[in-house]
Parts: sequence; structure tokens; C-alpha cells
Amino acid sequence: GDSPCLVIESAAAVGYAGVDVSQAIPVAIMRAEEMARHVPPALGEADVQVEISGGGEGGGRSLPPLPMKVVVDRMRGFGQHVLLEATTAGDLTLRVDSPGTSVRTYYSGLTPQFSSDVLPVPHGSVNKCLLQIDGRKLSAAFGWQAGPLAIGKGYTAACVLCMMKNEMLVCHVMLDPIEMGFFTYYVPVCYIDEETMAAGI
Repeated sequence: GDSPCLVIESAAAVGYAGVDVSQAIPVAIMRAEEMARHVPPALGEADVQVEISGGGEGGGRSLPPLPMKVVVDRMRGFGQHVLLEATTAGDLTLRVDSPGTSVRTYYSGLTPQFSSDVLPVPHGSVNKCLLQIDGRKLSAAFGWQAGPLAIGKGYTAACVLCMMKNEMLVCHVMLDPIEMGFFTYYVPVCYIDEETMAAGI
């Protein structure tokens, strides 16, 4: 038809000669003035970044024993918000609190990442960042872990969690091989005042 489309074509693998697939996906053409609503948000430097990798081309092995989506979905039964805390020592804690109940899951041995503009913390010092996130939104950001893109299944090299206090959680997922590209989730967070932050909620 006359509608604009993104066309994806795949050639058959060896042994399946003559089977090619072409998929046309309808798209909308945006005006230049509309682009600002669709570009990634302008963010500051991350307070803490940790990498979860599956040993593919993108990095070493720091594969959690249980996908975070599974953990978050279980925690949602105890409360609306999930607390996510990470440190530059490579530790990550997911927590949910409700009257009479506190559920926590710990991950350790993750790989801390540092921006090229930010020097690693001095030896013996550890930075940490605490975020409070709606459990439904956090689960959606980890939704890719429930399918063939789950780390360890050969299609995803690594996931980097970039945490900005009272601003954003950025979930940056790199595919394997790296030439396949990446995708990024921007997850809004709930405000935590400084006094509560210092007490660790």
C-alpha cells in the first residue's frame, strides 16, 4: 500500500534453501519538531552502575542465580514499591516492605562500571545508591528476561543498571554478538528525601 513501512528481510540458513522471510512493519513518519518527545531523556552522571553479564562477547560472568523479573514479580505481592540498592562494590539488593513483612533478595559479585568522566571511588570507599520504584514498572523493564533474550541463553551479552538518585533507573541491555545492537529502558523512580535516604528507609 501507500503506508510507510520498515521492512525486515531474513535469508534462509544453510539447509533451508528457498525459505526467505520478509516482514513489513507499519511506521509513522514524525515531524522534526516532534523528535524531542521521543529522544532519550537528558540525565546526569549515574551514582552507581553495575553490570550483569552472561559470559558472552560483551563481558565476564556475573550471572545471577535467579532472573530479577522473577524476584520483582514475587515481591509485588507484598507491596507496590520495590527498593533497589546497588554499590560500587558490585552488590545489589532488592527489597519490599509491608506491615509486618520485609522481603529481601541479595546479588553479589556483579561488575561495577565507571563512566569515562568519573574516576572510580578511592580504595576502601564504597558508593551506594537507593531507588524506590513502582514494582509494575520495574517488572516491565526486566520483561526481556522472561523470553529468549534472557541472559545465559546466548542472545544477550550483558545488562548494565545505571542508577541516579531520585532521578532514574536506566537498564541498558547489550545483545550478543555486540554487532546486533542494544536496547535501553528508562524507569522513573519515586522521590526519597535525604533523611530517609540516610536511614536506608
